[in-house]
Amino acid sequence: MIFPWPGSRERKAAVAAARQQKEHSLASAEHAAAVESQIRHLAGENHFADAITDQIISTYRARRGH
Repeated sequence: MIFPWPGSRERKAAVAAARQQKEHSLASAEHAAAVESQIRHLAGENHFADAITDQIISTYRARRGH
């Protein structure tokens, strides 16, 4: 059985789209890590903020299935 391959332009477009999606995901992860770090720093200075931080992070992780 022969499987049809997409044309060169389609393959290049798919690779470019995947690369862009990867870069966006990495940038989002870096931003999320920075925000989490800032929140944890503030939480360390304020017990109320610490409680809020734990709630936010546990809710976020529960929604993402972690």
